[in-house]
Amino acid sequence: MLELDGLVGREVLEPFDHQNLNTLESFRERVPTTENLLLEIRKRLERALPRRLTLAVRVEETSNNFFEYWDEDSEKRLARDV
Repeated sequence: MLELDGLVGREVLEPFDHQNLNTLESFRERVPTTENLLLEIRKRLERALPRRLTLAVRVEETSNNFFEYWDEDSEKRLARDV
């Protein structure tokens, strides 16, 4: 679990924490909406984790407003691996 926390810290928290997302390379060609931030986080985690471990990503703006992303391939891989 500590390894996963460290990976998320390196790949997600450090690059984005207290940053103006409009100035980052990741958002040079797209607007840093929460949806696009979610997709960027997903991309970073997919590069860093074994494919079968990346199942879903959730970003919460507020307790009432959140975005989640997962793909059907993840669900199929999970069902096949069980």
